[in-house]
Amino acid sequence: MSTEIDTKENNAPVKARPVAITPRVDILESDQEFLILADMPGVNPDSVSANLDGDRLKINGTQTEAGSPDGFRPLYFSRNFQVPDSVDAGGVQAELKKGVLWLHLPKSARAQPRRIQVTSA
Repeated sequence: MSTEIDTKENNAPVKARPVAITPRVDILESDQEFLILADMPGVNPDSVSANLDGDRLKINGTQTEAGSPDGFRPLYFSRNFQVPDSVDAGGVQAELKKGVLWLHLPKSARAQPRRIQVTSA
């Protein structure tokens, strides 16, 4: 599959190549979950996918860039992460709000700290 796009600029053929970008991310951890925040300004939620396969999390998608020939130049992005066994795969949630992808990876109950009561004998 060709990834080149034929466009015309000043009646001369131009090859606009897609650009691969790597979104900036922050990874936070609390007692209950891991939180991945990925910067994705201007990205449509329908063009983003997040897949968890075993201990591998992959985020990828596309967006278009204004200001290129014909107003669009495809941008492709992808990030891969290895997640710990303590993540509860069934509870993973993702939402895109205000240009930031929020990936919530809850920890399983056995991985969360618990308080142990100490009694006197």
